[in-house]
Amino acid sequence: DIIDTDDAPAILDLVLRLSAAGHRRIGFVSWTYPVGGHWVARRFSGYVEALFYQGLEFRPEWVINVHKNSPKLLPPAVSAKVAEIHARDKVTAWVCAADHQAYQLAQDLPGLGLRVPEDCSITGFDGLDPAAGQKRVTSMRVPHEQIGSAAVTRLVNRIQHPTAPRRKILVEAQYVAGETIAPPAVKA
Repeated sequence: DIIDTDDAPAILDLVLRLSAAGHRRIGFVSWTYPVGGHWVARRFSGYVEALFYQGLEFRPEWVINVHKNSPKLLPPAVSAKVAEIHARDKVTAWVCAADHQAYQLAQDLPGLGLRVPEDCSITGFDGLDPAAGQKRVTSMRVPHEQIGSAAVTRLVNRIQHPTAPRRKILVEAQYVAGETIAPPAVKA
């Protein structure tokens, strides 16, 4: 049995909000991790679905640390790559696979000449609180309590019915309004 966050629709929601703010060129950022997981791929699928749904351009070079054959960039290099793509292709918004990535990007970009959100909008995922002095990242909150409750219910059911078919239960993430989305300053 699996109980998890319904990642793809949550990311779709964030991309729709970026599009509604006027962004037409939106990239996707993740970090690399020594232990793999499918959560980045599920969130990336929501990003691609949202671009398609909105009729926005998808370009693989606007995706960082997702494709297995792409260079694996560490956080400082991710920020530098975002700044480079912003300057070259006028990508004005970035969907980060997780809040800790988004907060780091928002912290790094001003040192590279980009203001958040004035020059570059950023979203995250997890609903984490900002560190002191940082703007709250626009995000989707992982519903930990609902996941835990569903897991306990599923466990009791599994004990009572050990041969029952396995279940995959996806719990909806909740929107967290932040301070990292603004209309694009640069017209593509």
